[in-house]
Amino acid sequence: MKKVNTGTKVIISVISIFILFGVIFTVSYFRTLFSAQQEIVGTTYEYKPCSIASDDGEYILHTKKIEDKTGAYATFSIERADEQKVVFECSEKYRIIDLKSIEWNSHDVIVKSSDVGTVTYCFADDNWTK
Repeated sequence: MKKVNTGTKVIISVISIFILFGVIFTVSYFRTLFSAQQEIVGTTYEYKPCSIASDDGEYILHTKKIEDKTGAYATFSIERADEQKVVFECSEKYRIIDLKSIEWNSHDVIVKSSDVGTVTYCFADDNWTK
């Protein structure tokens, strides 16, 4: 039987330690990713619809949550504050998991989402167009 010299033992020990730390790092990395994904998915069900008055108080922006078999989405409608009548119903829906905000900019509505970017619904002639 051949004797293994000390230098070879040290190299094998160092390589074993690197492999062990690599496995530990990989497992911890994927656990972190999984936890982050669970946290994100959890927030989609916590989305709270809201109502926001325009700067001049003339219109009210109502956000809504829609859930179907493909996921959770947000959309909005706008009503005249004095008549409490819906004057615009957004036909688009935005994935809540990607949604950053739906907000007023004067009478324009700004939707910020990480998947589609920033979408502006411009107000003109008593109507909003994308």
